[in-house]
Amino acid sequence: MQLNGMRRFRHSLIALLAITVSYSCLASIDDEDIAKFNKDYAEIQELISNGQLREAGDGALATTPLAELVFNTDPENLANYYYLVAQLHATQPWSGMARETVPIARRAVEMMSSLYGDASDEALRAHASMLRILTLAIREADARKERESIASTLRVQTTKTLKLIKDVETAAAADLYLALSGSAQTIRTAKKYSDSAAEIFASVYGAKSKEAIQAKVASTRFLKREKQIRELTSILESIDREKNLLLLKAGIHQKLAVLHVLGGEEETSMRHNIAASEAFELLGQAEAILASDYMPIVTVNPKYPRRAQTRGIEGYVLLEYVVDKTGRVVNPRVIKAKPRGTFNKAAIEATKLYRYLPAIKEGRPIAVEGVKTRITFEMAD
Repeated sequence: MQLNGMRRFRHSLIALLAITVSYSCLASIDDEDIAKFNKDYAEIQELISNGQLREAGDGALATTPLAELVFNTDPENLANYYYLVAQLHATQPWSGMARETVPIARRAVEMMSSLYGDASDEALRAHASMLRILTLAIREADARKERESIASTLRVQTTKTLKLIKDVETAAAADLYLALSGSAQTIRTAKKYSDSAAEIFASVYGAKSKEAIQAKVASTRFLKREKQIRELTSILESIDREKNLLLLKAGIHQKLAVLHVLGGEEETSMRHNIAASEAFELLGQAEAILASDYMPIVTVNPKYPRRAQTRGIEGYVLLEYVVDKTGRVVNPRVIKAKPRGTFNKAAIEATKLYRYLPAIKEGRPIAVEGVKTRITFEMAD
């Protein structure tokens, strides 16, 4: 299974950041703490180098208290560490740790702003991570009140960042526009931010740069399916001979695979899916298929059981199933539910209609076992 494009595109940035932290301040810290941090941090660096960003993110988050102790008198390195944790989780929509990362992302923003200035590249990049973390946290939250609270924080953060990047045309500002696009409440606003990012990247790096094309690809998601396919195909053809953009090509093939499967064009979708997989293999980035990282491309809202609805009962169902070679759900079963039995049937019927992009291994689609999803049942306001 290929990984999300954003995760891939940011790999080099995170890896670069991971090796910039020095240990000049460690002399005043207990030797055991220094040794433990050095060991943990080396493991995090190795995971990043191997492309195991989920594991690196989990490790970095767990090591944060120790980093705070070690860098107690070194705000620059502590700010870098906070930003590293935020970046690792901001680029992983499946990590499930966004809510836990929000306070760390906030500290990264505060410290980068204090150290380098509110509109510095460092601060703007921290703001971008914060926006992405908040957007993911809203999706993760189970309770309505928690979602509303996070959404309120996101609105405040959005207003603040828009003031910061007014008339700023740097790569960091462009990345922040992309983050704003991902968290925007309307398609029109999201497209405006995405287009701004593309324009700035083209100005900074050139119209055919990886960054400008990546932003242009992001803007296509606001188009209708047929037009989006045409635009992405055109972009793919325009960079066909660019050997240094193989990773970007893989991401576009993946997007086209999703669009074609949504239109029922499964053979065309499979060709693009395999092309993406082959590109990742050429880059040495083919990874094991992890059921925990497997995300559906189509979900269906379950029907709320009438009896539960009339009684105001809310709850959730955690299911496990196999995703077959065509990307369809097979044999869904309930492994946990609250309250027991109330929502099981509705949840099972909904997951049967989920669709996944088929996982590819050695050029062939394969089934993936042990895939899990959680469906929450809440009464409308």
